[in-house]
Amino acid sequence: MKKILHIIARLSPGGTELKLLDLIKNTKGDFHHEILVISYSDIELLKLFEEEGVKILNLNISDISSLVSSFGFLYKSYKDSSFNLIVGWLYHGNFFSLLVKLIQKEKSKIIWNIRSSTKALKYSPFHRKIIIKFLKIFSKRISTIIYNSSNSKNEHCDIGIINANNMIIENGIDTNKFKHFNNARRDFCDAHNISPESFIIGISARNHPIKNYDLFLASLVKALEKNPKIICIICGADTKNLKKNFFDQFLSRKEKYEKRVFFLGYKRNMPFYYSVMDLLVLSSYSESSSNAIAESMSCECIAISTDVGNSKKLINNENFIISDGTQESKITNLAKKIIDLSFIDKAGISQIKKNNRKQIKSNYSNEQMLVSFKKIFNDLS
Repeated sequence: MKKILHIIARLSPGGTELKLLDLIKNTKGDFHHEILVISYSDIELLKLFEEEGVKILNLNISDISSLVSSFGFLYKSYKDSSFNLIVGWLYHGNFFSLLVKLIQKEKSKIIWNIRSSTKALKYSPFHRKIIIKFLKIFSKRISTIIYNSSNSKNEHCDIGIINANNMIIENGIDTNKFKHFNNARRDFCDAHNISPESFIIGISARNHPIKNYDLFLASLVKALEKNPKIICIICGADTKNLKKNFFDQFLSRKEKYEKRVFFLGYKRNMPFYYSVMDLLVLSSYSESSSNAIAESMSCECIAISTDVGNSKKLINNENFIISDGTQESKITNLAKKIIDLSFIDKAGISQIKKNNRKQIKSNYSNEQMLVSFKKIFNDLS
């Protein structure tokens, strides 16, 4: 059986890590998979990978000292290793793929996965920008680079990450997992004393500058004041401070808003929460291909997005795209779209939701993604 070493910065519950888990689950009969984790692993996610029989090594790099000491461990672990492919995931994983190949006596072919927009580099730490410089130097010397959107490919080519065999494999969605749960809305509304006739909007994003929560929350406040039926649920890691700042800012309306705006933190069972929502908003400054957009649409949710990555292609409706402009103009634009949708009759909303699921099933199925990855792995190994 062909052997593949995947290298990734961390195993945390993010879009890339879950895509890797899905890929391994569905190809473990074709390939032997191992994973090298550069920093740390979330315990629950680590168990899910181990349940698939994956051997995992953690370098636990957290500072310069642990980085230096990791080189000896890398040398001992991979000097005599024999892999058909080394597959890097994201910038750090791609960089470490070069280090492992340098150590190996029997050299493996390298594939890089890049799944972000270069616009995100504005918010990146210094060490990531150094890594980008190395990737520019070595990008022509590896077998191929896989992007999850044409936007990402074009942006990285523009900054000098160039390879003759660039490929695009767009994110696939498991539509059997991400489907509408009929009782989700009723159960959520009962638990939070909300009218089932409410128009429920939501967001699924960690609290990070790139996600532009300022845009989302400012638009939300405008919408809340225009339609008392609007309710909001916020799902995402590290939103505790966001919650405090939001209610501190609107102290005079805190009691009213606490009954209409729910900060839920990180949630693993997102199909349930997408099924609660009428509308999901992506307010990011930068994305390559948003899992939240595709997953929510697969769960029969309306999606609105800033004009980032391939969101326009995913949503396939210009009316649900927030045009580029100043922050203030985007706030006005997004608030108007939320308000207008909140007044559409149920039949109209239902039709948009059903069309969204058809869009994902027809064009972004998990099966299409897996076939593409398997072909590349077989062709290069």
